[in-house]
Amino acid sequence: MAQMHADAVRLTADSPGAIGVILLAGGGAEGVLRGVGPSLCIERLAVGAFGKTILQASDGAALDDALVVHTGEDRWELHIHGGTAVVDAVLEALGVAGARIIPPAQAGHLLGVGMDGEVQLALPQAATETALRLLLAQSAAWRAWATHWRGWLARQATGATLWEMHSAAQWLLERSAALCRVLEPARVAIIGAPNVGKSTLANALLGRPVSITSALAGTTRDWVDAQAIFVAQPADASGQAVQAPVLLVDTAGLRETGDALERASIARTHRQAAQADVIVLLFDATRGPTSDELALLDSYQNRPLVLAANKIDAVSGPLAAAYADLGAWAVSAKTHRGLDTVMAAALGQLDLGAVGGECFAFTARMRSLLTELSVCNDASACAALLERLV
Repeated sequence: MAQMHADAVRLTADSPGAIGVILLAGGGAEGVLRGVGPSLCIERLAVGAFGKTILQASDGAALDDALVVHTGEDRWELHIHGGTAVVDAVLEALGVAGARIIPPAQAGHLLGVGMDGEVQLALPQAATETALRLLLAQSAAWRAWATHWRGWLARQATGATLWEMHSAAQWLLERSAALCRVLEPARVAIIGAPNVGKSTLANALLGRPVSITSALAGTTRDWVDAQAIFVAQPADASGQAVQAPVLLVDTAGLRETGDALERASIARTHRQAAQADVIVLLFDATRGPTSDELALLDSYQNRPLVLAANKIDAVSGPLAAAYADLGAWAVSAKTHRGLDTVMAAALGQLDLGAVGGECFAFTARMRSLLTELSVCNDASACAALLERLV
């Protein structure tokens, strides 16, 4: 008799959270579950029922107190504490008990096909509440979008006005490129002259010390990156805050120097800025902008750019007119004043100032079908493409 198999896949983001969810599926799933949760009487759990158990490692050590949900025949969900160490330990125990641990990208056979399956596959990428809300809205949002355009097609006597659908599909492709950044972190590079507080600002935005800070100019000799969550509050009480992951890049100070090592670091800073999705150009509010800083501003003027004048805590009175005229935000990396405005401005540059329950193409399949739809000149073929989208 063939040995029954079991697959285990993480359904929540590979980052710290309140709850972590692991799917265990396959003919051997029940046996694996007995191996890690001996205190749970799984034979009493009907489909749709749930129970609690202490999950154990192979040596009997307790790993976590879990909620186990019997979601379908040979399918179980383990709801555990969301710390990465706990989730990793439980996955390791499941592997020792006989489960095959597979990454979410290879779990299509477990999560289903079509839109609902794609949402399930994308959920582990959702590191923020915004991403989670957006993904969970996709099935309904795409059905509404496709229904609208199917009805529109039915009212067209000829293909002469298909350009309206083409424009809608092209706009949705562009919007999707922005919304995909709630799943895939954008690169945000902080640049500026030495000692303006770039590393201090990076640490403040990250909420933890990652970069080395010092009053000595030129302390940062290479770029340092780390993931952060940027938040933009809604303009009024009717909306919800937008949260998006970013890869925050702290760079070496830009100045003329005879130090060969520092020159190499400055060259790498320019490369990091060239690769960034958004550049935060930081000034020192305790003095006016130098000619070199204004030249630097001019060189990046055509890029997505956020200007900020740091050390406002050391300034008596309002921000200097020179910075106000440039449209720079007044911030203090030391006291955290103005960090919300920097984050909101960066998300605005990424077209993520507001995110609703709108549809977006978050898979290669969707983007391919939308691209076809944007140039399709046959009404019946357009209808077929809409059907395949949902």
